[in-house]
Amino acid sequence: MLHESAHTVAGLVLGWGATQFTGQVRFTPEPTSTPAVVTITMAGPLYSLVSGLVAMTLRPLRGHGFGIQVTSTGVHRAIDL
Repeated sequence: MLHESAHTVAGLVLGWGATQFTGQVRFTPEPTSTPAVVTITMAGPLYSLVSGLVAMTLRPLRGHGFGIQVTSTGVHRAIDL
């Protein structure tokens, strides 16, 4: 939904009305200028790329969690990941 919201925000900023569905955005009227179409089209993937890079950058700052380790003897124990 955040990916689609990026398309919606780009369209609204450029002056088009937008209706957002799950996995789809419809603009009223349909954008016809090439710069507007390219901007709206690229907004979703660009948001996904930037948010992924931010998440990867912040990953080392996130604390370690707990997990379960299954050994060859079948013993389960909590481990610090």
